[in-house]
Amino acid sequence: MKILIIQEESRHKKNVEFREGICLFRAFKENNWTPTLWGKGHENFETPPNFNDFDFILNLENYGDEWIPDLSMYKKPLKILWSIDAHCRGEEPYEKIFKNGDYQLLLHSTLDYVKKPHHLWFPNSFCNHKIKNLKLEKKTDLCFVGNHVNRKPLLDFLTGAYGLKQHIFTIGDDMVKKINETTLHFNKNILNDLNYRNFETIGCGTALITDHNHMYDNLGFEDGENIIFYNDLNSLIEKLNYYLDNEEELTRIGKEGERLSCVHTYGERVKKLIKQISNR
Repeated sequence: MKILIIQEESRHKKNVEFREGICLFRAFKENNWTPTLWGKGHENFETPPNFNDFDFILNLENYGDEWIPDLSMYKKPLKILWSIDAHCRGEEPYEKIFKNGDYQLLLHSTLDYVKKPHHLWFPNSFCNHKIKNLKLEKKTDLCFVGNHVNRKPLLDFLTGAYGLKQHIFTIGDDMVKKINETTLHFNKNILNDLNYRNFETIGCGTALITDHNHMYDNLGFEDGENIIFYNDLNSLIEKLNYYLDNEEELTRIGKEGERLSCVHTYGERVKKLIKQISNR
């Protein structure tokens, strides 16, 4: 099957190989499909493909959609839209793109937004070609690799109380290295999402502590087994006080998280998606 993946190239040089579009390109190829990646910033952007040449078109989250051609006129391919950031932008922009482009399927990375027959849950994942256990020396007990967003007050508290190391806007290979070098990686999802750092952390074989929501329960995560959950500041403090004094437990949880990570790669996500769309 031939699939066109539409996404603007990463605007950050260090993150180009980690962008969803190229990760999906690898994943579809891994599953014996013929993918083409096209979008603003890519070398082929100035020569748009014949959209009707494809069996499927998958349009991903972009920095802006103004450059995307009107896809409503193309009737042969099954058109799929993947909404990754509805927890930030809301649902309406995606429903508008879906309607205007005459799409047939809307993927949501957040389960709460799966409400209609044309919706499917397609959780975030990680690229095991780029993210893995590097077996590096653990240089820090506790760190955070990511962006402040709504997390800064909590991160600053943890820095003062527990010596958490903040690696803000550390991306690409540097992100993988920093997560590999910590014993316990802290995460806080923005709202009702499961951000990429959940899957990237366990893919590195590092123990993860993060806030809990119901989506974890559907993905094989178990508190104290392959992940550590907190529900509020008091439970976070309680968990940190216990686990930071129990390095062997963190090593065990990191190993179990890495074992779980094999079902949360892009390749595995795409394998399931292929089964769901092949008969449509």
